[in-house]
Amino acid sequence: MSLRLLHRRLAVAMGLTGLLAFAGGAGFEWLSALLATAALIVALFWHPDTELSARLERLWLPLATLLVVRALIHVAVIQDDIVIPVVDLLLLLLAAEALRSLDAPNDLRLYALSFALILASTAYRPGILFLIAFVAYVGLSTVALMVGHLRRQSERHGVREVPLGRGLVVTTGALSGVILLVALLVFVTFPRVSQGWAGRGDTPATSIAGFSDQVSIGEHGSTILGNPQIVLRVEFPDGAPGNLGGLHWRGRSYDRFDGIRWTRSNGLPPSSAPTSWYREEWRGEILEQRIFGSALDTRVLFALHPALEIDSNNGIQPLFDNAGDFLYWGSGSPAYTAFSRASQPPASELRGPSRGYYPSDHFLQLPRRLDPRIAELADSLTAGLDNRYDQAMAIQRHLQSFGYTRQLPATARETTLHHFLFERQAGHCEYFSTAMVVM
Repeated sequence: MSLRLLHRRLAVAMGLTGLLAFAGGAGFEWLSALLATAALIVALFWHPDTELSARLERLWLPLATLLVVRALIHVAVIQDDIVIPVVDLLLLLLAAEALRSLDAPNDLRLYALSFALILASTAYRPGILFLIAFVAYVGLSTVALMVGHLRRQSERHGVREVPLGRGLVVTTGALSGVILLVALLVFVTFPRVSQGWAGRGDTPATSIAGFSDQVSIGEHGSTILGNPQIVLRVEFPDGAPGNLGGLHWRGRSYDRFDGIRWTRSNGLPPSSAPTSWYREEWRGEILEQRIFGSALDTRVLFALHPALEIDSNNGIQPLFDNAGDFLYWGSGSPAYTAFSRASQPPASELRGPSRGYYPSDHFLQLPRRLDPRIAELADSLTAGLDNRYDQAMAIQRHLQSFGYTRQLPATARETTLHHFLFERQAGHCEYFSTAMVVM
């Protein structure tokens, strides 16, 4: 195998691992992901000659222009999530570079595009799939850089082919794995000093219950103690609204419940209710909030729901993710200004919609072992009601008759949802929200 072919295949494989990493964190629109994957797989085995590559270039440029225009429309007109349009453009550019002739000097562009996918995936919810892809990316990039250097030097000195044994390639990849493992051991073993040790830098991230990537109702045998630490400070430049006690703040949302723990899926599609939807459907004045948050281990931006726009005040980059939450790039304590609708639509309007909820296959998951009495209770509470709003209000009124307590259940058996609903009928906020959603 020639150095040119080997180097191109390694660079394309880096793109595939970047694609896998992003899919494991944020997820793709299936059509763009399928087309990009197909193009990269083709690029592993087929490469056009110089003339055909020039013809294809005339095809890629108009398509890229259309995607740039699409991204600008999302920013200026629709004003919703721009991440998906930008990633689609990134995938097109990656496919175009991968399908160029072997003579094309596009090494750095392939490296940069695949690394951009890896970097973008860290802004979402990287899990085990991201870890696997990242380790593979480190190994492939090390070998690709070595082979690319040999290729450039051989072409510079007029050497047509350089014998490259398989053992050298395997050894280089193995060494990158050893380096990665040693770095991991050093990171875990050695004590780490706060970034603010010299009086500068970012505040260390804090872990606070209720501000994480999962929520559990499984704790028992103790009491939830009050925490005096301030995690959010909110100012209303135009004056505080009259219904301070009735404001609804949105932070993290969850869609998977296993009977004890709420978590977030990795495969959620782009948000079905972007900010433009709330601008059109929710009328009323806009409420400005200046928010100063603590540096939490989960990079989430809290705001009154629904938030129409968030402007950074200290350099962070807000992101509207594919579950409808606001996250951010950057480090340190976030400071930002949020603009939200001051009140929800009247009940008469909320009673109207009966269909068109998208997507219907998300946010409706239930645990496999759910006490059948829960469904029977929900049916009895909503009997005779013909719209979803009144049904939800009926369940809410039933739960309002329960008591609130920070005293946790005594045993693990008493932490279940059915014990809360039919026996204890008292609990903390996670129990009430879980019961409301499940019913």
